[in-house]
Amino acid sequence: EKRLREFVAARDAAVKRGRDAADLYRAFLDEVGVKRMVEHFESRDRFCHGAAHPLGMAVAERTGDLATAMAVCGDSCTYGCIHGVFKTHFSRRGEAHDGAHERALLTPVDLERVGREVDAACREDSALVPDFFRGNCAHGVGHAFGLLAPAVKTAASYCGVFDDAEMRYYCET
Repeated sequence: EKRLREFVAARDAAVKRGRDAADLYRAFLDEVGVKRMVEHFESRDRFCHGAAHPLGMAVAERTGDLATAMAVCGDSCTYGCIHGVFKTHFSRRGEAHDGAHERALLTPVDLERVGREVDAACREDSALVPDFFRGNCAHGVGHAFGLLAPAVKTAASYCGVFDDAEMRYYCET
């Protein structure tokens, strides 16, 4: 409980100063745990979507596996944790652009590989997260593409990994 209180105080202070609190999630993740962080956020704000993005990013970094990270996050904070997982997982693809890993260009081979992963994660019969709306899945992947691409137009083009127009729309938005 003490570490949870320390995490909350440090995160609140960082947010109040307009600073990114992502490092705090990584620093406290093992001691506090995903479940306790989520319970805290959801007790303050049932939706807590934005607060859970960096948590999902930390979970993805820690697990290194899309399926495991998605299962750990579940539906917490209206799937905000999973959106953070997608940001981290899919932004690891591509070739560095201008020396910044998070701004990379996906090659056609990368896009084909990402397309297979996205299809497995977002298909209707996916068991990774029960009741995970396919459009929400595509939207989370779009977060990753937005982080990855050097321009919005490029990120939107990456959403072409989805075969149907509805899924591309969710990805682009």
